[in-house]
Amino acid sequence: MNKSVLEALKKLQLERGGSSPFPSHTEFLRWSDQVAPLLSFDSTIQSEFKQTVRTADVSSKLGSPNDATGSINRAIGLLNQAVVTLELSVTQQVATSNAIAPKSGDPELPNKLTIKWLYEHTPVSFYAWLLGLLLAAFMGGVAFSETPLYAALKGSPPAQHAVPAPVNSQQSIETQPPY
Repeated sequence: MNKSVLEALKKLQLERGGSSPFPSHTEFLRWSDQVAPLLSFDSTIQSEFKQTVRTADVSSKLGSPNDATGSINRAIGLLNQAVVTLELSVTQQVATSNAIAPKSGDPELPNKLTIKWLYEHTPVSFYAWLLGLLLAAFMGGVAFSETPLYAALKGSPPAQHAVPAPVNSQQSIETQPPY
């Protein structure tokens, strides 16, 4: 929106001079009628512009051409200030939108994801996280393999852990002959 207002104001922009750039006071009033609504983006400039136009109108009606020309040049100056203000705001908007854009240092995503691309573009912390995930999955599998549910799914009776019989000092310990 600001760009269209800026373009419209630039079309109406005039140069200050020693005399009025308008052939008649009526032409000045037509010009000011086109400019005033475009200044709505800044209420201070708009109200000051309207006051300057009224001053020029009163000076012209009172028959003071020098005062009217001074007020007309002041109105032209206010329009020029408005153009500069809008140019700065448009420049700041462009700079803000460029700041939001992705940085040029970010890696471009490939058309085809390969292991080589992952190796070159992923941080070391990703590999540590992946190794931890694999280790946790392995340990979970080992723990699950010792449950009765796993034994039932496998179709074999759960493994019984052999508990050694207590050795009684009165029992004789038989030794097996060496082979």
